[in-house]
Amino acid sequence: LTFWFAFLVLDAKRRAANRWDIACCVKSDPDEGKCMRGPIGELNTTKTARACGFFSRFLFKWPCKLVILLVTAALLALAIYGCTQLTQEFDSTDYIPNGSSAKEFLDVQDEYFPSQLGVWIDAVTEEFDYFAEQDQLEVLVDDMVATQYVARALTSWYTAFMQWSSNRNSVPTTSQEFYSDLHEFFNSTFGRSYSDDVVFTANGSWILTARMRTITEDIRVATEKTAVMDDTREVCDTAAIPAYAYSTAFLFWEQFKVIEDEAILNIVISLVCVLGILIFTIIHPLMVILIFFCIAGTVVVLVGSLNMWGLTINTVTVINFILAIGLSVDYSAHVGFAYLSASGNRHERIRHVMMSTSVAVASGGFSTFLAVFFLIFARAWPFRVFFVMFFTTIAGGLYFGLLVLPVLLDTIGPEPEWHFHELEGIHEQEDVKEFQLTQTSGSSSTSSVQDGATVAST
Repeated sequence: LTFWFAFLVLDAKRRAANRWDIACCVKSDPDEGKCMRGPIGELNTTKTARACGFFSRFLFKWPCKLVILLVTAALLALAIYGCTQLTQEFDSTDYIPNGSSAKEFLDVQDEYFPSQLGVWIDAVTEEFDYFAEQDQLEVLVDDMVATQYVARALTSWYTAFMQWSSNRNSVPTTSQEFYSDLHEFFNSTFGRSYSDDVVFTANGSWILTARMRTITEDIRVATEKTAVMDDTREVCDTAAIPAYAYSTAFLFWEQFKVIEDEAILNIVISLVCVLGILIFTIIHPLMVILIFFCIAGTVVVLVGSLNMWGLTINTVTVINFILAIGLSVDYSAHVGFAYLSASGNRHERIRHVMMSTSVAVASGGFSTFLAVFFLIFARAWPFRVFFVMFFTTIAGGLYFGLLVLPVLLDTIGPEPEWHFHELEGIHEQEDVKEFQLTQTSGSSSTSSVQDGATVAST
């Protein structure tokens, strides 16, 4: 309501002055005709449109069409292979801007002081009779130590307590001795470091909850992280005493279990929605299939190119998948709709599209690229990922919309006798016939009334 209409006025003045569309400082020869677009169905006469028409002369020759189809097949094959090689990964340090002191510190630490260990995992035991279930505590300790990717034995308050008791030659034999010795152990120099691992009741005669800690290896692959998370949980869930495994890292690792399925589900749902809209708006079955093929091809190329860009499946890339699907619709849908709106045979229709709609589609892709271009200089990693994925979507959308789809339409496009203008003409003819019938019936009714009035007066 503000800038858009003002720009439209400026563009209308540009056209009236016979200036070029892209290089608006250059004026055309008045003898070549105005740059204003003519009535519906006439070809665009701008310099850019004529350049597209000149390009289409070579595009629709069989050698060129064969090359484009072969390149497309190879591109889709590579993209499908790339999809099978995708991995999952999430590193919270990626969200720290480059050049910041925190990022520099972490880089230096990883280079000169690399950690050989991973994250802490707690085996949390709940309320039960710890004295009576000492055997099950030992079983839980052994099972946790045997878990894959565990770097070392548990930091177990129970193991340390039993060692301390053995050194004193006073292993507790009753429940009262057990809890009394525990308090003495936690107050000793040897056991003070374990005092935060056990929570007693107010009177100190019963344990409410406790924990035993272990640390993993320095695991960086998502499959290894989910494996150690699932294994430790299974150990605790199948234990004879009430226990569960917990780590703050689990809050981030949980996404690795669902993100791949969620990504596939959301992409499929989005494509189904796009297909439904195409069926409702484009109508022609063959055109719907061709447009949907180009949109799906753009998405496949985007997903398959992640490895080339050094990206993995994570929350940032999955969000961009869904955004890219909506962005990739425009390039092919406008070309297909313009083809159905034109008249003539297949070749004449697609040449009309190349000299009219393709200019707007290319301009839209270029303007979208300009909108995200400066994200390449962003210090934050998510914004650079946003640029890379949108650039791939724009390039893929323009390739499929302005090269692949026109070649397919020129080869196997809908028959020339079917286009939107004929449907509009049919509706107009039906409206005219209905109007004529209404007028005829109205005239007959008027005549009948007049005849009746004459008879009555007589």
